[in-house]
Amino acid sequence: MILEIHCHDRIGMASQVLDLFIPYDIDLKGIEIDRKHDRMYCAFADIAFEHLQTLMAEIRRIDGVFDVKTAMFTPSDRAHNALFTLIETLSDGVVSLDLFGHIMMANQTAMDDLQLGDSPFGQPISQYLKGVHFSKEYFSSANLTKLKRFQSKRVRVAGKTLLLEILPIYIPDEVEGEPVRAGTLVQIKSETRLGAQAEKLRHAAVQDVALEQVVAKSPLMKALVKQLTAFLALKSPLFLSGEAGSGKQDLVKAMHLSWQKLNGINQGIVKSMSGNKLTLKHLEASPQSQWWIVNEPQWISVEMHEVVLDFLDKVPNLDFTFNRLIFVSDTPLEELAERYPAQRAFLYRIAQFSLHLPPLRSRKQDLSELTHYYCKLACLDLNKPMLKVSRAAFSKLALHTWPGNLTELRHVCYQACLLTSKSTIDLGDINLVNKAQEQQPDVELELIEGSLDKTMKQFEAKLLASLFPSYPSSRLLADKVGMSHSSVANKLREYGIKKDPD
Repeated sequence: MILEIHCHDRIGMASQVLDLFIPYDIDLKGIEIDRKHDRMYCAFADIAFEHLQTLMAEIRRIDGVFDVKTAMFTPSDRAHNALFTLIETLSDGVVSLDLFGHIMMANQTAMDDLQLGDSPFGQPISQYLKGVHFSKEYFSSANLTKLKRFQSKRVRVAGKTLLLEILPIYIPDEVEGEPVRAGTLVQIKSETRLGAQAEKLRHAAVQDVALEQVVAKSPLMKALVKQLTAFLALKSPLFLSGEAGSGKQDLVKAMHLSWQKLNGINQGIVKSMSGNKLTLKHLEASPQSQWWIVNEPQWISVEMHEVVLDFLDKVPNLDFTFNRLIFVSDTPLEELAERYPAQRAFLYRIAQFSLHLPPLRSRKQDLSELTHYYCKLACLDLNKPMLKVSRAAFSKLALHTWPGNLTELRHVCYQACLLTSKSTIDLGDINLVNKAQEQQPDVELELIEGSLDKTMKQFEAKLLASLFPSYPSSRLLADKVGMSHSSVANKLREYGIKKDPD
């Protein structure tokens, strides 16, 4: 039982309260003072209800007491249990040691990593880690400044390599103002867990992308996202075309996530299959929403044509928890119908809502954000800090035609992040090999007068001058390099780049 006493913080208050406990033979378990909120907590064994009522009335009559009530826990109980819950939920192992290196607390992960057994508390950690010592002398005053930061030790336990990050625990001294050493906190990291955490971050970065988060700075992508958002409220099937590697699958997954949020649905799946794999079971009712991405619908068997059309006719009368078909092709609908004239009627029937995902070369305004996104994924996979992309490197990316679209960009970013040993991806880290790239003019880059800004301006001027004959207007050139018409026009004037006189 705990009593919470709201009272003045004055000398003798606790003594007066405890004197009232004596006639009731109360077995006091603890007393706690909360000066910040003017509270005193007394924990003791349960007593009869009538005795409790009398005791609380007597306490209220003490000068300076405002109120008395029972409580479920003390502030230290709450703080202790909150800390313990936090430590238990951490993915890494945590061990608390006293001044002599004895184990005072450990979460389950630490007990498993260090193989501490069933009763490690009060035992020296050196018993489990040979050659690693934690003592009061280890945290001598001479080491105080140095040890305010993590100290690392690499150890092997049961064939596993573990990294121990060690930090001394200090308690403030209210009298002298200097912190008092109280023990040690050890955080245990393992390569396996670090890999698993990085994998979770990668999945989160890829999966948690809804339509409103799709990179869409270019006019074509802005229009597409607007149309797809309108499509979410419909039950019609979608025909989505786009070049190989343009991101059709990821876009459908983003649509599904937005659709779930719109309809308050937490469970749902998106699965992909080839058109020739579509069967009747894929159209059967399901307890959760299922979106089927049907790749290349021209491959759907003739026997399934009537089944699919019958299903689509029934869709308007179905509940929102249903199997939705998203037909995806690398070829635009009109061209697909021309290639497969026998299936023309079927293809136009299933394409009740038809959209085209533009290739990367047509959405150069999205390139910068996409590059940073794929570099972030690569750095997570490689356990590297986030890398920057230099202006020169990005200029090289902007001039590329991207025949492989987003897939090619993702691979280029990954290779650049893998190969560079610097904090910034530079021109030499970008590896683009294709015929179109080989035909691009070579532009030498040398540091001018020790100035990066002057160097970049010269590089930009040479590059624009070499491209201008092939794109002899500011509008054509702006479309090529993914910049606005006015920006390119200003740069042409600045660098004195003009058409050759006839």
